[in-house]
Parts: sequence; C-alpha cells; structure tokens
Amino acid sequence: MRRTFINLENTTTNIDSLVIAERSNISAILENVDSLTYTLSQNRDKISNIIANFEVVSDSLSQLDIGGTLARADVAIDHLNLILKQINEGQGTIGMLMHNDTLYMELNRSAEELNLLLNDIRENPKRYVKFSLF
Repeated sequence: MRRTFINLENTTTNIDSLVIAERSNISAILENVDSLTYTLSQNRDKISNIIANFEVVSDSLSQLDIGGTLARADVAIDHLNLILKQINEGQGTIGMLMHNDTLYMELNRSAEELNLLLNDIRENPKRYVKFSLF
C-alpha cells in the first residue's frame, strides 16, 4: 500500500512538472481548439450545405452506370484500334493515301485539271454554254 502511494505521489509530481513545463503549449492548444469550435459554430450553415451537396453528388454517382460506360468505351477503343491497324497496314482509302502516293498524286492531278477547267469556263463561257432564244 505504501509503495502504491509513493508511486501515486511520484506520478502526480511528474504530471505537475509536465503541466508547469508545457503550460504555454497547453494554453495554445486550448486556444486553437476554442478558435476551431468558434469557426465551426459560425460556419454551421455552410458546412450543412457542403454535406447536402455531397449527398446529392454521391446519390448521382451511385445512379450512374459507370461499369457500362467503361465497357462501351472499351469496345469503342477496340474498334478504333482495329481501324488504326487497318490504316497502318495500308487498307482502305486512308491507308492507301498514307502508304501509296499514287492515289494522292492522281487526286492532286485531278484537282488541278478541274481547276483548269473551271478557270476556262469562267474565262470562255461561250465555249461551254450556248444561248438561243428561238
């Protein structure tokens, strides 16, 4: 019993020393807690609105079909990869344009000839259009 009281006395002495040594820190902590509770009290309505908004967002997110959307996006990406593979292999018009300049050259030459024809029609419309009233 005596030993217990000695230990208890030592413990209270240590606590007293600690409180005395850390008095300024404890005071600062209590001031911070007081400031925090005051700020929370003053912003109670804003905090309630934030929580309500989060509930709305959370409910909206829970109703979304995210798994289905990701599955559809995955299918679309697979299709896009197939198209890009075909283009890289020279398949289709775009693939041919990328890998064979003959089609490009022919299209370019046709566009130049069409421009020449249009210019000639503008400059010499009588060659192409004849008007007769009777």
